[in-house]
Amino acid sequence: MNRVLGFIFGAITGFLIGYPVSYAFQPKMLRAKMTLGDYISHADQILDGPYAETAIVTMLIFAVVGGVSGLLSTK
Repeated sequence: MNRVLGFIFGAITGFLIGYPVSYAFQPKMLRAKMTLGDYISHADQILDGPYAETAIVTMLIFAVVGGVSGLLSTK
């Protein structure tokens, strides 16, 4: 049971960390228009717009890495 909770906690943490990190992978045009704070506060617009794919893929990658880390940390 602890391993499952470790995986879930790690995946959720990774997913939440993945969104702000995805800012670094967005095109320069978007980063020139928005600060990281704007990017985070306008998450609904970002995840609905043309830049959603980068944000979602980054969040999923971090969720998997976080989940595996959480799983391994409870071993």
